[in-house]
Amino acid sequence: MLRAKMAELPTHLITEILSKLPVKSLLRFRSVAKSWRTLIDGKYFINLHLKNALQNPTHHTLIIKDCFLQDGIIMTNEEPFLYTVDYPALKRATLMYHPFDIASFEVEIVGSCHGLICLADGEVTVIFNPTTRKHRVLPVSDVDIPGYAGKLPKTARIPYGFGYDHVNDDYKLVRIVEFFVKNSNIHFSEVKVYSLKSNSWRKVRDFPSEYYIGIGLCWASYLNGCLHWVAVKKSPEKPQFIISFDIGREVFKVVPQPKYDKVTSDMFVNLGVLDGCLRVMALYGRVRTDVWIMKEYGVEKSWTKLFSVTQRESLGLPVAYLKKSDSEEVLFEQDFKKLVWFDVKSKRAKTVKTRGLPWSFDSLVLVESLVSLEIHKKKKKPKKKRNDSVTRPEELQRELSSLLASLPEKVLCHIFSQLPVKTLLRVQLVCKTWYNLINGSDFIKMHLEVFRNCNSGSSLIVKGDRWLSVNAQLLDKAIDINHPLLCSDEYTDIVGSCNGLICLCNDQNFALWNPYTGKHEKIPSPGFHLEHASNVFHCLTHGFGYDPTADDYKVVSILQQHNRLKGGTMDIEVQVYSSKTKSRKQIQQFSYFVCYPCYGVFTSGALHWVARQNPDLYSSSNLVIAFDLGVEKCRVVTQPNYVDTDFHMSLGLLGGSLCFLCHYPKESFDLWVMTDYQTESWTKLVSISQPNVISCFEYMKPLAYSEDGSQVLFEQDNGKLLWYNLRKKAVTYVKVPALPKAFDTVMCSSSLVPIGNCTRNYQVIQEQPPKGCQISKNNKERRDLDGFLSKGFKLKL
Repeated sequence: MLRAKMAELPTHLITEILSKLPVKSLLRFRSVAKSWRTLIDGKYFINLHLKNALQNPTHHTLIIKDCFLQDGIIMTNEEPFLYTVDYPALKRATLMYHPFDIASFEVEIVGSCHGLICLADGEVTVIFNPTTRKHRVLPVSDVDIPGYAGKLPKTARIPYGFGYDHVNDDYKLVRIVEFFVKNSNIHFSEVKVYSLKSNSWRKVRDFPSEYYIGIGLCWASYLNGCLHWVAVKKSPEKPQFIISFDIGREVFKVVPQPKYDKVTSDMFVNLGVLDGCLRVMALYGRVRTDVWIMKEYGVEKSWTKLFSVTQRESLGLPVAYLKKSDSEEVLFEQDFKKLVWFDVKSKRAKTVKTRGLPWSFDSLVLVESLVSLEIHKKKKKPKKKRNDSVTRPEELQRELSSLLASLPEKVLCHIFSQLPVKTLLRVQLVCKTWYNLINGSDFIKMHLEVFRNCNSGSSLIVKGDRWLSVNAQLLDKAIDINHPLLCSDEYTDIVGSCNGLICLCNDQNFALWNPYTGKHEKIPSPGFHLEHASNVFHCLTHGFGYDPTADDYKVVSILQQHNRLKGGTMDIEVQVYSSKTKSRKQIQQFSYFVCYPCYGVFTSGALHWVARQNPDLYSSSNLVIAFDLGVEKCRVVTQPNYVDTDFHMSLGLLGGSLCFLCHYPKESFDLWVMTDYQTESWTKLVSISQPNVISCFEYMKPLAYSEDGSQVLFEQDNGKLLWYNLRKKAVTYVKVPALPKAFDTVMCSSSLVPIGNCTRNYQVIQEQPPKGCQISKNNKERRDLDGFLSKGFKLKL
């Protein structure tokens, strides 16, 4: 039954799904049928799989090379052992096959790119794919300098660099042979480039004569089509520079460095790549370590100090960067003896316990890929038989569908977690097994985490004279949407958004709504007793969030009644509605007066408001309070260390972190972000002055980071959207067609979180798959997929 229905899946959809699988699984599937091998070995599929793998840390592995130190230089043991360690778990090191296993040569890893590593021992050079276990021995290329012709001299320094030439679609190895004449300042070099496509070496222009590559800095870092080395200038001061080699154009140039706090003779500069950015680490002995990243390649002003650590013991060399929903961590290789996770925000280091590591080692992170080392030759196109054009695509589709039907549940979970909700709602109708899998609580949480960690998985809900949804990254168009309280004649407001659910309210009704699945649940209004008297001032506010301790979504309602005639007394009534128990309960201990008619800001299991301890409307002693949804109690939150107190205080949310907003009337605006919720530490992220940056504004609300984290999306004065560039400190206004003149916005993340049983057609939000997991944009393919998935499988439960 399942295989019969799977046979109707379009080939391009199956290709997209298979591209999410790990290489080891795909290598097994290659041997099942010729059609599968043809698909998996195809260049389009290899590139698609590589694109997805680069974005997925679970498709990376840590390569460990056994080594030792001699006079401060990394040396390889005579028995060239290599190990692999699962990343980012880092639990165990496993001995790895490599082409030099049999011989006893001093092997070095001289470069890596797209899942390939380049190994050299001074005589033999090999390009090797550790995942597919395929390798290619490079042809020998002697030195062509007059007087030094012949094999590579042992006395010469030979830096390498390995990378991808995207201009010519070729992988290239660059070899620089540096010669130093004893008792003189004479230095010259020879540069040769090996092309995997042509399987040959070619001499190119020499390395810049005024520089040479220092000891221990020989292996280039590949990024953006260029190889990078730290080079030393020939002068008494011996200053260090970054030299790059453009693999496509085959030219050298100097890359601007960061503006170091100080440059000393004992400062050591280490170069690498971290989170897709060029990385420089300045080590000042055992005193301090500064780590810089170039956020915009080639732009000097984009150098940003990621962190600075003062320590007795050196952290070592950065190996990898891992960004989680609540933290940023850098993996260090410390003293060639152990691995350490370093939390960028808290600046705390934690040693990793990995079993089976050698006593001393060097390491690098490598993506698992299918990149081939074969030299493709042009072949004559065979004549097609009359029936081939009809039968072969059908057979391929049928066999690939059979493969997908046989995948283990764990693999399917991983694949489906990358797909948008709209696709999953149709895929779940294929069979009962898939329906149960996609609607399981574990899968829903996995899918939510995947889309929450990528900025492309969110939409803006725009509320004006009509309701619309806008993709939070593309900001290209606004689509009209409906909501569950639309039939009411009363004004409907958004209380809050959490895990893809939106809480709506008006004077008579409340509703919890998932705009992606279309499901919603009407909830009863709080049964507050209002005093209808002219001397009584009412303030009613709400908050919506998630209680992780009880796995429950809760709505908090606060009624404050201020009686002016009874000595300014304040009556406060608080109720909490539980979605799990479908009931409300009264909260007794709530002694704060919520300042403005605003809704609570949810993060880290608590709702937050600006409040006071007394009902005096003109009191300036504002507090930030947090109502913990688990224990259902209030506490005061530490505020940032601002200086000027003459501002309007409000709260917001940005990238899942609590924000503190300071609006100085007609002067400026400051945005503080809580970088660590546990320690309640704040950082000023944005400071905008008027009229220098923005001519005139009264209110700014942060909405989202850009995909690369370099910009922040703001809503200005309930009528404009703008990107603020954190580095350039400049704004760019966004024009979204069909937006109303006045509006309010809220962020909503893509989610399958179930709520209620009502299924009216409210699921109108158009999603973007996570970056690197995007479905084909071909219109015909989309129509074919939608047509197939909308046939409506009749599911028998």
